[in-house]
Amino acid sequence: MKLRRARFEPMLLLVVGLPAASVFAGLGLVAVSMRSGASDSVRDDVRRVAQVQMLEMGPDERTRAMGASALLSAGAKGLDIFPVSGALDRQQPLRLTLSHPMDEAIDQHIALEPSSGGWHAPADLRAGHDWIV
Repeated sequence: MKLRRARFEPMLLLVVGLPAASVFAGLGLVAVSMRSGASDSVRDDVRRVAQVQMLEMGPDERTRAMGASALLSAGAKGLDIFPVSGALDRQQPLRLTLSHPMDEAIDQHIALEPSSGGWHAPADLRAGHDWIV
């Protein structure tokens, strides 16, 4: 009696290969999501009420009530902020926070001192980022 030689069966690749590929893809997705951490960080003070996150809007409401607005200018000599409207105390220093949307390690906190036209800081911004002011 002759033994038949086993042939390569392409359907067997689908039966074994597709479930194995989906398992590996799922494990890879879990590994990537665990390494990324909390990528949706929020800089504002947020408190939870039941299933809803409530944002503290106090500073924004006070600014709106004052009618305050300012112009931010970044140039070779540094950062300048010029008041446009509202009752802003030009004698007080300002603190500017520039948040990077993806990498908290390169966020910048800049202290601006009062100057003749508003506030100034000799800061060098890294170009190529979409800063959140």
